[in-house]
Amino acid sequence: SGKTVFILRDGAAVNFLLGSCPDQTMDLVFAEMIEGFKSLFQDGLAVGRIHEVNHQIRQQITSAWLHLQA
Repeated sequence: SGKTVFILRDGAAVNFLLGSCPDQTMDLVFAEMIEGFKSLFQDGLAVGRIHEVNHQIRQQITSAWLHLQA
């Protein structure tokens, strides 16, 4: 489809200092990133714009994460 995704630092976050975020928090960030990539490739989102994962998907991610933490 001509789209490109750049993976930096082997997929690790590039905008956080080493050890500044607990792994449990990063699980949520990575889950939302994966959903964002899915939307980017499946929904044909406009290039050069900021897009957000919808509220329902965020709720699903949060519910799954809370279930795993219990």
